[in-house]
Amino acid sequence: MSEIKVDTLTGKTTANDITVTVGATATQSLEQGLMKVWCAYDSQAQVIDGSLNASSLTDNAQGDTTITHTSTFSAVSEVCFTGISSDDNSSNKHVAQISFARIGSTPFTTTTVRVSTNFDGQQTVLEDMDFIHIHGLGGLA
Repeated sequence: MSEIKVDTLTGKTTANDITVTVGATATQSLEQGLMKVWCAYDSQAQVIDGSLNASSLTDNAQGDTTITHTSTFSAVSEVCFTGISSDDNSSNKHVAQISFARIGSTPFTTTTVRVSTNFDGQQTVLEDMDFIHIHGLGGLA
């Protein structure tokens, strides 16, 4: 088994152009495959529990939070977000749901993502949750 220990990886041709090859032909750009932002937060208390590249929360309304990123994404068309949520409300048997609210024509900008949460399929009744994780991929500017 070989091991490489380095502090910095830099592409030979371009700084961010590092390709990972898996098997004989499958390749992936290292930069494109890395998580660019994640945020674990409690929308009931409006507290970030842990994050990477997330600087603040804005409480727009119950069940409606905007997360601001520290570093900007390069283009809205090249960003992908996903997330999970849960809630310990009353008997803790709710089915928590998460969606990305539209900001203009998209659910996110190059610097923010707007998150809506509800439970038990009540899309018209938003609820704050105590455990939300958001993950974002895409190219940084």
